Amino acid sequence: MRRASTNVLLAALAAAVVAALLLARSCATGPERSPDGLPDEAPASIPDEARRPARAARPRSAVPADVPANGPVPGTATAPPSKSEVPADDAKPKLRIRGRVLDEFGAGVGGAEIEVRAWSGNEADPQWFEVEDVAGADGAFDLTIDRERATRGFGIGTTAKGHVEGRRVVKLDAYDETRGIDVVVEPARAISGRVLDGDAKPIPGTTVQLWYGSETTWPTTVDADGRFRTPPHGPRRAFELWVEAPGYPARSVPLAATTSDVTDVGDIVFRRGGRIAGVVVDARGKPVQDLWLEVAQVRDEKNPAPRCRTDTNGRFEFTDLAGDTITIHVSVPDGEGGPAGARRTYRGGASEIRAGRADVHLVVTTECRVKLVFIDADTRKPVDVRKAEYGLRYEGGPEPERLGQGASSSPLLSTFLSAESGRRYDLTVRSAGFEDAHVNGIDVGDAAEVAIDVPMRRVR
Repeated sequence: MRRASTNVLLAALAAAVVAALLLARSCATGPERSPDGLPDEAPASIPDEARRPARAARPRSAVPADVPANGPVPGTATAPPSKSEVPADDAKPKLRIRGRVLDEFGAGVGGAEIEVRAWSGNEADPQWFEVEDVAGADGAFDLTIDRERATRGFGIGTTAKGHVEGRRVVKLDAYDETRGIDVVVEPARAISGRVLDGDAKPIPGTTVQLWYGSETTWPTTVDADGRFRTPPHGPRRAFELWVEAPGYPARSVPLAATTSDVTDVGDIVFRRGGRIAGVVVDARGKPVQDLWLEVAQVRDEKNPAPRCRTDTNGRFEFTDLAGDTITIHVSVPDGEGGPAGARRTYRGGASEIRAGRADVHLVVTTECRVKLVFIDADTRKPVDVRKAEYGLRYEGGPEPERLGQGASSSPLLSTFLSAESGRRYDLTVRSAGFEDAHVNGIDVGDAAEVAIDVPMRRVR
């Protein structure tokens, strides 16, 4: 489980670094962000396929998928300590986490790696603690941690050769220390095969993954001949093999259920030669000229993704494309288009376009630059909030615990956001020393920029 723990730690540290960089950027320039910070349940203006052209190869994690989604937060728990590094404090109340790892017939799975991830604190600010162990010959495990580390509960992840990863999540008030908890694991299989291009040559750097859960991938790289064999952790039920070959669109290979220990998928071939053409229009049906488009594909250090620019009639054409289905999106960060003197920022894309089509009708959305101007609620004069957290959401949507965007400087009299044109939004601003500010029903028309006064009332 050391590998899984390290992956979780790296993910946490990466999240902290990204958050810090975004905050620093907003402090320096006043962030101009895309509407990605809108609630997940709201229809975002940019399709997921356009934001993430291909799934990144992620190492697997044994952490249960349904623990609180927020994850570690910068400024809270740091590196997750292991059992050997952080012994329990004998003076504190203890929680005994015990049980067995069992196969489908109820027999113990000896030598299974165990990872316990406990969490405490409130929903918005969880504190994490991780500890590892190895099950005995009968599949039994027995750990003790300080009870305060699991005030909300804990999750158990297991990994054993020839078995699918096991996952259990337990709320503290539903756990009985005297009975413990069992984790049942499925029998697994390995997947083998070969990845080739249209000339029957291997594609260096190709990664295949066992895609049967959001945190379960087991990425495996092909060898010099293009051959691969994954670890024996793929389910024997039906699932997907995800193949990412540099310079080609990622591909999903369906795998049928089986009772075999190994499934050979044979040759997986990526070919070029496809063509796609069409026209780009805005929400009003008007052609968008001089707009860069890009084909989504797995990153290739030697060959950049294919790009093309729309002509004065909004038409575009790609040739010699790879793959049977193609995803196209507005090139980011070069999202500006339109005639000289009236250029705007556009976002959007389309996925699952069959190669060979020449009638693609791609509708893109126009972005509006929203300027937030902070004013005193009583005097209506500019006010320096110094530091603020803020976020737009579609009108009527629930207010999130975390607003997603922020800035700090002195003076901080205004800042910028980006929003989809032609929509109505609700805004929340939070700043220390002020009451939460709400501006609802903001109508973002088709203007390139709008200014919104945000009344800030000092805490009495």
